[in-house]
Amino acid sequence: MVRPAALAVTAAATLALASSAGATLRYSTVAKGSDGGTAPQRAYVALDAAAVERFTPRLRPEDRERVRAVDFRRFALVAAFVRLPTPCNPFAVRRVEQRGRTLLVAVAVGAGAREPCIQVIATGYHVVKIRRRALGAARPTRAVLRGVGRDGRYR
Repeated sequence: MVRPAALAVTAAATLALASSAGATLRYSTVAKGSDGGTAPQRAYVALDAAAVERFTPRLRPEDRERVRAVDFRRFALVAAFVRLPTPCNPFAVRRVEQRGRTLLVAVAVGAGAREPCIQVIATGYHVVKIRRRALGAARPTRAVLRGVGRDGRYR
């Protein structure tokens, strides 16, 4: 027979382990492109309209409009900026994981095109939205950019 106290301790330990490992969050793309510049690689999290102003100057005008149109009562935004040879190497957010008040933003850069391509180093961006409900009570305060390999593991 399992004692209720033992069951409660086991459940609490399981929840603690799951939260330390991080929760993978579902997301959808709001904007994706290249800013043509060579600004540093960085990830941002925006929980309100004021917070997007930290990165919208780096977006193309049409993407700025899409980002500013997001309903922040329902969604939060995550933006990843990565320096890479464009347009030859595709890049995308592959996973967003919440670890406490930090979001780990996993990005993958694909292999270059097989046909000849003029490679220009620029900064690509991918802005995704996440349901606020999925973030729980511990709202994230920062986002960290991490590269992932083909196997999906962090580099």
